[in-house]
Amino acid sequence: MSTIQIPHSEIVKRSLKQVENKLNLVVKKINIEAANHTKRGDYDGAAQWINLAKSVMDYEKRLNAFINEWKTIVKTTKISIKDSNKEIKGEPKRTPAWKYYMPILQALSDKGGQAYMKELIVGVEKRIKSELKKKDLEINKRKGLPRWQVTVGGLSSRLRKEGWVTISKDKKLFITNEGIEVIKKENDI
Repeated sequence: MSTIQIPHSEIVKRSLKQVENKLNLVVKKINIEAANHTKRGDYDGAAQWINLAKSVMDYEKRLNAFINEWKTIVKTTKISIKDSNKEIKGEPKRTPAWKYYMPILQALSDKGGQAYMKELIVGVEKRIKSELKKKDLEINKRKGLPRWQVTVGGLSSRLRKEGWVTISKDKKLFITNEGIEVIKKENDI
């Protein structure tokens, strides 16, 4: 099985982590300066250092949000392709699993943020019917369902691991705030 992903994504991830570490050092040094000013009785100077630390920490929070967004982008754009699932020209015979993520989240959102799998399948089908390939429509012999429906059912656990949905004991799916954010980001693109 080969994986297609964003080139140099690990380098970007490491670079962002380095920036985060450097900002932590900056905050520590600023705090030391604020403490030194406080020891000398220079409370105005200490307050200025504290305000500076707050600004840097605010920037650090935004950087953390950016890092998390980068991780999400990298995860959602990874495409796993079984070599046996490729045609000679490189066109996959089946729809890649990642192409179902957004339709699943959007269908859940359309259902008020919660749905059982049968309801979800109906919503997803409306969104992807025109993109389904011939192999997607074949019946899975073990499950007795079209392959694409089996794929959608299997992806619920992946979406849960991403933090985009939760699944109740009775197998009802619920979209999380993170899942809603993913939809919003997709709509902003």
